[in-house]
Amino acid sequence: MRSETSERKLFEEALEAASSQKHALYAAKWLRSPYKARSWTVHFGGSTTQINWDVLLEDKSHLTDPQHQRLLHTFKSFLLAQSHLDATAGLPYASSTTAARVSTAIRICEYMLINAHRLQLAQFGLDAFTESDGYQMLRAFSTEASCDAIYDWTSRVQNFLRAAGKDLSPRVREDVLKASPFIAMGIHDGTLMLSSEEVVSARIWLWLNGFYCTLHRGDQGCRYTVRQNKFLAHIYPCGTLRSNWQKPTLAELNILPGPYLAREMPSAPVRASEGSGWTLRDCINAIGKFRLLGQIGLSVPKGLLLATQNRAFIAELTPARPGRYATLPHLIVLTAFARAVEFSLKFGQEILDAYAAISNEALSSGETVAHHLTKVSIARYLGPNLRDLGTDCWSLQSEIQKSLPRSQATFDPLQVSQLEAAYFRRFREGRGLYELLLALGGAIQIVIGTLMARRQGELVDLVAGNCLSLESDWLIFERRKSGSIDARDRVARPIPSVGARLIRMLESFQEKLIAAGSITGRTNLFSFPKARSHGLAVASSTACNDMLDVFCDFIQIPVNARNQRHYIRHHQLRRFFPMIFFWGNSFSGLDTLRWFLGQTDPEHLYNYITESTPGAILRDVKIDYAVESTLDEDPQTLPLLQLIESRYGTRSVKVLDAEELSLYVEELVLEGKISIEPEFFDGPDGRSFRILILVSRGTQDERTT
Repeated sequence: MRSETSERKLFEEALEAASSQKHALYAAKWLRSPYKARSWTVHFGGSTTQINWDVLLEDKSHLTDPQHQRLLHTFKSFLLAQSHLDATAGLPYASSTTAARVSTAIRICEYMLINAHRLQLAQFGLDAFTESDGYQMLRAFSTEASCDAIYDWTSRVQNFLRAAGKDLSPRVREDVLKASPFIAMGIHDGTLMLSSEEVVSARIWLWLNGFYCTLHRGDQGCRYTVRQNKFLAHIYPCGTLRSNWQKPTLAELNILPGPYLAREMPSAPVRASEGSGWTLRDCINAIGKFRLLGQIGLSVPKGLLLATQNRAFIAELTPARPGRYATLPHLIVLTAFARAVEFSLKFGQEILDAYAAISNEALSSGETVAHHLTKVSIARYLGPNLRDLGTDCWSLQSEIQKSLPRSQATFDPLQVSQLEAAYFRRFREGRGLYELLLALGGAIQIVIGTLMARRQGELVDLVAGNCLSLESDWLIFERRKSGSIDARDRVARPIPSVGARLIRMLESFQEKLIAAGSITGRTNLFSFPKARSHGLAVASSTACNDMLDVFCDFIQIPVNARNQRHYIRHHQLRRFFPMIFFWGNSFSGLDTLRWFLGQTDPEHLYNYITESTPGAILRDVKIDYAVESTLDEDPQTLPLLQLIESRYGTRSVKVLDAEELSLYVEELVLEGKISIEPEFFDGPDGRSFRILILVSRGTQDERTT
């Protein structure tokens, strides 16, 4: 609920934005530098990015040289056009939305500058950008990761390392390997497609030229990894607008492989199928803003605009929509939720109390938690449940790292496997308090995320002492993707007592740390202790995902057919309520749902679900229900099977995997050929329902239950 003051402020900001609209192609609220500066600082929310316009073109002249002023202004105003009111339907966007649009525009500029030689930017600017060039650009954006589509990263690194390795003399190579034989150990395949000899030569050259940095023992499963930003000056001698763009890891260059402790298993994909449709769509939307530049006399790449208008070409490049987020099997969600509640209620208070007591004593002694526990037994701080569990050290990861050889040596695969197995076995025995803290953070997230079906960012933003109502029966949060400019709706939703209890537990934990001076004030609810120093780490989506991973390994979430573990994410938990409803008649989930929501009538339950669940999520759950029913060979899905086989020419739907079948069912749903809806009726035991799959054939529907 916004106050009258905040509403007035929003209105005044909107008026100010509208009155300065004619200047919006030369200025923006997010631009923290003068328009004419050679380097820009752009700021969105808590994120700051540097853009260096002083890059070289194909004739070795600088983009910032006087003869290229028109081209430079075109690129600069193209970025500013992304937040121009003519491009936003007159409504100022929030920082996160503007940041995404400007980021896409930066990638487009980067593509043009990196391909300056082919596009002849120095000679013709964007006037020579042909329709054929436009097709080539769109094809790259649709088929490759951005690092390769824009920067040609993999190919450039590969060619650079091959050339650098060839420059090594045999004598230098021999001397380096004699002094540091570990450089040639642990060679495995990677993305660069280099031979073993080429990898060794590349490692030697990088070692001699200071490209390696030392990691903490055991981190990332290796001892030395490459400083990738050092590549930039060598691989992109003309420069890039940004130096901090995300680059893929180069695993074959890592030296001294060791145990990897971050995750126990490979991760099951969180999308049913990966697609680049959204990336291409965002690119096309951004390119359309070039039209605004014509209003101020700047260059417009007409060939590129023409390419984006070729609907037939665009349709061939990408599917209609990106891969759907994969819905977790409902039994996995229910199991994870039950284990999370059990773990949090049984061990949560003792885990937090133990850390608070240890941290406070260590702080008063001027020591870290780890150092303090080398002099004092951890047992004195533990409650009965933790003692019974077997907790006996601060951090298992630290213990493993201490056991690694200090000399430069490597492990054979058997040693690595044994160390990893020992770590995860002891981890599940509850031996390390720090790992239990991380598992608790993941467990509470699963409980809150399952009960409330909120976006991850909304949970990350929760602040202790400011997220529950006075009676602790409402969760108060700022709703993401709402409001305009940078305002977000502050809303309240009912929260079951178990969720409120866990939130109060975390709030009490922070109050104890504040009283002892470990932290200065209340902070984000899901800020959890640091491993190597006092205080709480900054809450973030990455940190929250890491805690979810730890809990999934702790309870050993089942793996799929490809031996990949389902590491739970919040967007998957948002499907929980509709999942329980649609599978409610096949297991005892409906009673659980009624308990969550305080509803008894199934039709009321469904009304709540449809009101609180985004349409796309509800549609995906319906699709998954139809797919699972089909693969389970439910005889009443025969009309759906016949429709799919006649429509897509498949001989037998039963031989399709779930992902492929989902695509077929989704297309039929989007076309209105089938629908999946509940039918409510009064039965002998009161109000009940069944799920119908309605198959449309001309004017007649066939129903299956």
